[in-house]
Amino acid sequence: MLAAMPPAVADPSALPGDLVACIDAASVFVRHSSEVPRAIVQIDGRGWVHSDEDTRAQLLQRWPSLNDSQLHRAVRYVAAKVRIAAVGSKPARSGWVHNW
Repeated sequence: MLAAMPPAVADPSALPGDLVACIDAASVFVRHSSEVPRAIVQIDGRGWVHSDEDTRAQLLQRWPSLNDSQLHRAVRYVAAKVRIAAVGSKPARSGWVHNW
């Protein structure tokens, strides 16, 4: 007789599927208007300037049932998406030296 397998324990930090889909589909716009670029994150038509605190507040507003570990994971996920967008959007150098 085969022993029954114990039920799989759900990861408490696993993100809900709809949240993952929204973060994957999020738009990130990087603005290089000053020395420190800023990123605007847009999820479901609503956007904000990215910072960990603002991202945390925006995610909690949309998904109030997230626990602390899920929220931390989602903020890191958005921050990674912002870093990827910032690397790919370096401002073009201007000036006569670069244009000759």
